[in-house]
Amino acid sequence: MSARATIAAVLNVEEAATYLGLKPAWVRRLAQAGRITATKVGRDWVIKQRDLDRFAKIPRDVGPPTKAERRQRLRAQSAD
Repeated sequence: MSARATIAAVLNVEEAATYLGLKPAWVRRLAQAGRITATKVGRDWVIKQRDLDRFAKIPRDVGPPTKAERRQRLRAQSAD
């Protein structure tokens, strides 16, 4: 593997956040907690793109339902 390919496969927190569609602070927390495999270089975190791909494939609870999802559920319950 060439040096150019290796460098391109490593992202900083901001790039990783854009790639995953998350905020940089959240990616930083995931790295600190060990939920994303990352390496600390000085004050910064670097993350391999293959580790981000692996993280993105893991099914997870995405949080509370949105307003639209709650409305849809209420309509379905009232129709019964």
